Amino acid sequence: MPGAASYLRAAILLLRAAEEGPLSVVTHRNADPDAVAAAYLAWKALEALGSSGCIFLPEGLSKASKRVLAATGVTLKECHGLDYSRAIIVVDSSNSTQLGEASTLVGREGVSLYLIDHHSPGDLAGIAKYSVLDPSASSTTQIIALALDVLGVRLTPEEATLALSGIVYDTRRFLIGDQYAFKAASLLVSWGGDYDRVMEILQSKREGGEQLDYSERIARLKAAQRIVIGRACNDIIIVVTRVSAFESSAARGLIDLGADIAVVVGGKGGELRVSLRLSRRALKAGLRGSELASYIAEKFGGKGGGHEAAAMAHIRAPNGGVDELVSILARSLPGKVARICVERRSKSGEAE
Repeated sequence: MPGAASYLRAAILLLRAAEEGPLSVVTHRNADPDAVAAAYLAWKALEALGSSGCIFLPEGLSKASKRVLAATGVTLKECHGLDYSRAIIVVDSSNSTQLGEASTLVGREGVSLYLIDHHSPGDLAGIAKYSVLDPSASSTTQIIALALDVLGVRLTPEEATLALSGIVYDTRRFLIGDQYAFKAASLLVSWGGDYDRVMEILQSKREGGEQLDYSERIARLKAAQRIVIGRACNDIIIVVTRVSAFESSAARGLIDLGADIAVVVGGKGGELRVSLRLSRRALKAGLRGSELASYIAEKFGGKGGGHEAAAMAHIRAPNGGVDELVSILARSLPGKVARICVERRSKSGEAE
């Protein structure tokens, strides 16, 4: 349901959900600016529609989200428990494994599930009472921002700046933005959203890398030190490595170093996280992060999904732990990637 249909259906979803009350708006673990902005906008709509609710953030906020909230001065009304919820609205998340403690509400008798998301569909899509899924959208925030406009709900300049940060963050400063990302951004700027301020907040940590904190810099360096390098599709470079934290940051760093597919394993105990990032070259070759994350999840038992250029899998640890997983992925991924390239080329030839 691409484009206009998404935000029109999102407006209907919010109207229906507001009738349930009270509600919890839930997003994924370590919530990034798109997740936080989408959750806040959904909560704002519910409040405007006469419902009550709060925002549940499993495992808290990412560092970028903390900076955005501090800079805009927007305060989240966070949940202090979930037992009272008659309904939950999940935003910016496709799989129950990404919801942390809130996953216990999924499928519980007497609790309705609503879903607004822009990732490839996961297990939540099959059990939601009402869902709005648009993988063609560049961010979840843009869907809900445009739905607010349909509902006649207007944001303050500070709130609009928060929402704008979600779109800018997930579009990588509009490098991958679709037309509705620009439409939503224009709306938010008309409401007082400060684009220059958003760029200042989101760039402050990344320009030159000098403001990455010590532990994150160490994680990136260790990830580079431990990489296993593979190759597929002639010139696609695949790297697999491990760190104890900052998997996503390490994966981004490896793409900056020249990798086309960066796979970084983290976590400990029975559950491991696998963060994936893809370069423009990999995307042009027809490779998709969400597809590779799903492949990894199926291979090891778990769930995975995400975007074309960035994805995540949560899986069960093999008997040999993290090192064994890195070894298996380093051996199996080049073959998987090569098969995808062959299939894409075959389909392209047939189309011609």
